[in-house]
Amino acid sequence: MQLTYDVPITRLGEVQVRFWLGHVGRSSFTYEFVILSADRETVHARGTRAMVNLDANTLRPAPLTWDLLEFSRPLMSDELLATLQAREPRSASPAGEGSPVQ
Repeated sequence: MQLTYDVPITRLGEVQVRFWLGHVGRSSFTYEFVILSADRETVHARGTRAMVNLDANTLRPAPLTWDLLEFSRPLMSDELLATLQAREPRSASPAGEGSPVQ
């Protein structure tokens, strides 16, 4: 995890949080976030966090599941979706209809 504090939040009030997936690998992903003032003019903090999908039995990295990719789809940019679609063979989908992150 990496976190950078830019400008302190000095009073109570609303903030905006933007959250998205920055990278998806075979068994891991990185999400990114930024914390903004309510008017989105000031960046208070920004960061990233890497997560690894582990096999419950072996505790070794395991491929990301189609369900997880589909669940995470709203957090993916169009560019990331296109990258995932390009690297996944069409026959790899659960129903044989192409990538689940179309």
